[in-house]
Amino acid sequence: MTPPHTQRPDHQYRLPLTVRPYELPRIRSKTADRLRLWGLEHLADHACVIVTELLVNVYRHADGRAVLLLQGWPPGRLLITVSDRSAALPVAKEPDWEAESGRGLCIVEALADWWRAEPTTTGKDITASLIHPGRARALP
Repeated sequence: MTPPHTQRPDHQYRLPLTVRPYELPRIRSKTADRLRLWGLEHLADHACVIVTELLVNVYRHADGRAVLLLQGWPPGRLLITVSDRSAALPVAKEPDWEAESGRGLCIVEALADWWRAEPTTTGKDITASLIHPGRARALP
């Protein structure tokens, strides 16, 4: 039997992107629509913020090309992965609270159950996990 954390999710959505700031509302809308379709609407607000923060980082620090992958395990677990072509791994640090930017990973860290950045052969993957308390199955 396959361990629960390696089982395939019930739902997957893959969206190749060239990130442009004016397209972020459309991407948030697609994310929320997909989560409603999967019965994960209770995760949509946090998921849309995380997706936005990760994609803004792709726009600012990579070449703007990315793949957004949503993987859902109803009734309450979601993995959000953004893959880009930059090998530079992000580092969460104390932001300059007076600056106009630099708080994205702090926001992701505050909303997600966990997040990680991993190098790949073509760049990196940044993955964040959301689990709705009281609705999610226990997955290691």
